[in-house]
Amino acid sequence: MPLLGTAICPLLTEDVLRRCRRAGIISVLDFLSTDSETLCMKCRLSYKDVVGINHVLQARYAAFPQNALHLYEELLSSLAIFTTGCSRLDEILDGGIYAGEITEIVGPPAAGKTQLCHSMVTSVCLETRHSALYVDAGGSFSCRRIVDMLKSRNVSQMDADNILQRIHTVNVYDVFELMKLLEDLKIRLCSQILTPYRSLKLVILDSVAVVISPRLGVQNSDGRGLMVHLAYLLKTLCSDHALAVVICNNTVRGDDGIFKPALGQYWKFVPSVALQMERDSRDGDLHSNVRKVTVTKSCRQFVPVSTKIRISLYGIETTDDERIPIG
Repeated sequence: MPLLGTAICPLLTEDVLRRCRRAGIISVLDFLSTDSETLCMKCRLSYKDVVGINHVLQARYAAFPQNALHLYEELLSSLAIFTTGCSRLDEILDGGIYAGEITEIVGPPAAGKTQLCHSMVTSVCLETRHSALYVDAGGSFSCRRIVDMLKSRNVSQMDADNILQRIHTVNVYDVFELMKLLEDLKIRLCSQILTPYRSLKLVILDSVAVVISPRLGVQNSDGRGLMVHLAYLLKTLCSDHALAVVICNNTVRGDDGIFKPALGQYWKFVPSVALQMERDSRDGDLHSNVRKVTVTKSCRQFVPVSTKIRISLYGIETTDDERIPIG
């Protein structure tokens, strides 16, 4: 709780503050937790002034109880689950990508992370009236890829044009550009004016490691702080505006020789759901389009659990293999 001050309440004059300090009432919490009659005697204030100050402080700082039914209805109104474009992948994700959560896709280069992102953004804009923002940090976004996916689903040219208009792309080249973009997005979503993002429900960042990694290391002491602030911006967008945020992350080789997600131990607590994409180790063909996807972190179900998908010319498809439970 903050300290008592004249800017908090008009009734808190300099004279009243001096009386409160002499009585040991320093903070807002001290004032609210002390009985009104005791305050009158200790601070030599009128009962009317004490009650007036108390009401202002409660309205400004106190947490009021809420009805559980109201909270449940509010949750249902903001909850949305979006398909990834692959039914088997939706199954191991307990329905798909959830609004209000950060979903991370981890994998080495050429694992299919960008292909999965293209499939997600196409499916969301095709099956809903919402729009999507694709933040491209690696120059990997392909409008032609989106068109091919739409053609595979027999979408007419008129509908395809409408869908493409609802996919907004922005290129960023460093973490400062990214944070400025997210800050601007937050301001636009908070305002009531009509913006290109008024129906936004999906934000894809491809990829987070590209913009953060150059700022990490011994010579860049501000890298951890930038990573913390970026995580705060992404989580704020999720919680305050019920957005589904999907981020791609690379893998690095650890000291033990095992590949693990980039950005270290701190970042692994940022996403609510984490997917790991890799080539099937049992598949000897280096040019195979089959990928193994494993849910390594989830707030709703037991992990890990895996499935196989196929990257085709027209998007993400299921394979003939069954789902692979692990552990």
